[in-house]
Amino acid sequence: MSGRNFINVGLKYRNEQFLKVLNEYRQAEPDALFVVYTGSAHSAYQRFASLADGMPAEQTFVLTLGVGHSLLGKDASDFIKTLLNSNFLLHRMKDDKQVDRTFLDFSNDKELAKYAGFDVYIEIEKPSN
Repeated sequence: MSGRNFINVGLKYRNEQFLKVLNEYRQAEPDALFVVYTGSAHSAYQRFASLADGMPAEQTFVLTLGVGHSLLGKDASDFIKTLLNSNFLLHRMKDDKQVDRTFLDFSNDKELAKYAGFDVYIEIEKPSN
C-alpha cells in the first residue's frame, strides 16, 4: 500500500469512528448544535471521507478559518485556486479593484460550497512574533 493510500485509509477510519460518536450524540440530543473543530482534511466538503459528507446536508455548515493567506495554500481545492485567479469574483471586487480574499461566502449556494470545500472562509491575520 502506498503512503498516500495508507493516509487515506487512516483518515477514513478516524472520520468513520468520529461520525459514530457524533451520531450517538445526535440521537440522544436531536436539537443540539455541534461544533467540530478540525483540520480541513477531515471536514472540507470535497475531501475524501469528509465528516461533512457523513452529516445531514441541510444541517451541516463548514466554516474554514485561514491564517496568513492560507486560502491558496496546500489545502485549497482546485476550484478555489481557479476561482480566485479568474473573473468569476469580479462582482466581489472592492472600489480599488482588489479581490477580497479574506472572506468568501457560499452559504447561499450549497453546490458552490461543495466545490469550494466550505460554506464560509474567513482569513485571520497571522500573529506577529
